[in-house]
Amino acid sequence: HSHSIPEASVRDGEAPAATAATAASGPVVVVDAGPDPGVIDGCLSRLKVSTIEAVVLTHDHADHVDGLPGVLRGRTVRQILANPVHDPPEQEREVEQCASEAHVPLTDLYAGDDLGWPGISAHVWWPARVIHAGSVPNNASLVLTVDVDGVRLALLGDIEREAAHEVLLALRRDPVVLAAGFDVLGLHWDVMEERAAHY
Repeated sequence: HSHSIPEASVRDGEAPAATAATAASGPVVVVDAGPDPGVIDGCLSRLKVSTIEAVVLTHDHADHVDGLPGVLRGRTVRQILANPVHDPPEQEREVEQCASEAHVPLTDLYAGDDLGWPGISAHVWWPARVIHAGSVPNNASLVLTVDVDGVRLALLGDIEREAAHEVLLALRRDPVVLAAGFDVLGLHWDVMEERAAHY
């Protein structure tokens, strides 16, 4: 059994602010930590998650990173994979401190990076550049396509209108994405409502 876990995700508005993906073979990857350490800790505890291969932080806004201590609490976390655009800097410093205190390696991800664990693969599409319009951190969100035992998701972070056009064009031009079809998860759905939500 494999799944993205909306029933145990932290929600902010209409879409998850934290999503866990588990493969049948066991690996768990958490994308974003939500705003509340207690809530995400409770979600992961209910799922009996004791080891996390990676925590991917799409961007450094508080509603995505402030829950990080709850993800780390009482669990083995192998790595934290972060956004290369360190904005806002005070949130980035908090992430760095949290990772350091937990002795978890913190590494930036870049567009073009490929990630893989047994049963889970991901490709990083964005940020390919920094857009100085709208919210710079939102538009610099990590965007990933993820395959969890054949369940395919496009995780859009909080990209806004300015970045969405470029991201969606890139996704639509990719033959693998077009052939496979990916369901979309993102927070700024006002951007997506004008476009197809399934590829």
